[in-house]
Amino acid sequence: MRGSARADWHQRADGPDADNDTDCRTSLLYEPDSCAVHVAVRHCRESVAVTRSVTRRVLGRWQISQDNAEAVVLVVSELVTNAIEHALRPINVHLHREHVGNRVWVGVSDGGPATHSGTQTAACTEDEHGRGLAIVSAIAESHGVHVHPAGGTTRWASINAV
Repeated sequence: MRGSARADWHQRADGPDADNDTDCRTSLLYEPDSCAVHVAVRHCRESVAVTRSVTRRVLGRWQISQDNAEAVVLVVSELVTNAIEHALRPINVHLHREHVGNRVWVGVSDGGPATHSGTQTAACTEDEHGRGLAIVSAIAESHGVHVHPAGGTTRWASINAV
């Protein structure tokens, strides 16, 4: 990308999912003053918090109100958690500010369905998981899934940012 910038946010993985001294790094690629951001997310539970922080920073740059920003952050959090728990690598978050209609489009792409659920789902009782996509449905103006012919899935949502 011409004139693009790259920033790395880092959070050490210290939980039970930490792979021996592995770091959870999240890379952000964006055009200064642009309406599109792409975030490469590590496939570890701690990445959800890092991705929420990155999303808040981006939405602040875009001057999205705090209430609307928190709605977008919640959708990003639920979709990233879903990808980490139920999908294969790689995970990428796409944020796009739509000026027409004043919406933020969120997409979380992954490598397709995993053969088994992640550790968070396995540790939960039946009534403690499975709410993420219902939350996305309640917040988003529209949402859906795109299955890529070459493999992988993008779950997306469009959220009002006015």
